[in-house]
This record gives sequence, structure tokens and C-alpha cells, in this order.
Amino acid sequence: RLDERFDYNIDVSDNVLELVMPKLMIQPLIENSIKHGYRNSDRLNLQIIGSDDNDNIYISVIDDGGGMSDEVLENVKKLSRLNTVDSKNYGLHSIIQRLNLIYGKNSRMEITSDNDGTSIKLVIPKNSL
Repeated sequence: RLDERFDYNIDVSDNVLELVMPKLMIQPLIENSIKHGYRNSDRLNLQIIGSDDNDNIYISVIDDGGGMSDEVLENVKKLSRLNTVDSKNYGLHSIIQRLNLIYGKNSRMEITSDNDGTSIKLVIPKNSL
């Protein structure tokens, strides 16, 4: 459907590929990138990166779309601090809840966004696996 307007790259280390994760953990992140990433461009590049270090597993979804306004970004970041559901951000709220329920309070979602795109990183402590 998107033909040459969409390109993606998946780079996941072998250590991360071996992990079992709940279904649909990163699907809403990819869907949001595609849904909102074309705001200022006819083309979208998406990267899915899975890596680890001694303490954590990192799953990142990065796009080069239009990014979020400062107001929207702050509202999305509030989701991780509040226990309320916003119908506009249900998918993100669901991911945050699942991270906390399955992997504990030290797991988190980190979001950065500007005019050059958006990066969302899931951080999962290895000691919670």
C-alpha cells in the first residue's frame, strides 16, 4: 500500500531474539509511527532495534516522521506517571501497564521527539526476566 514511501530496518541482537515477550508489545509503537509519521513528509523510515547490556534489554522503535509537539510529548510522558487512561493514547498506556505488571516498576518507556522524528525505547531489567 505504501510502496516506496515506507522503508524499515530491523536490527535485533541474538540475545534479545531469544527472549519471549508478550504479544503486541511493540505493535502499537510501530502503528503509531506509521499513523503519525507522515504528517510532514511523503516518506517514512522506521527502525526497530533490540539490544542489551549487563542490566537491561532495550527495544526501540525510531522513525524520521514529523515528531510530536512539545504539548503532545509532555502528555504522552505523563502516562507513565499517572494511572489514568486517555482514549487517544490507549495503546501506549497499555504498554506501560504491561511493562510494570510483567517486568516490575524498574521497567519503563522512554520517549523523545522533535521535528526530525520520534524514538520510543522500552527498558526491561534483566533481573525481572
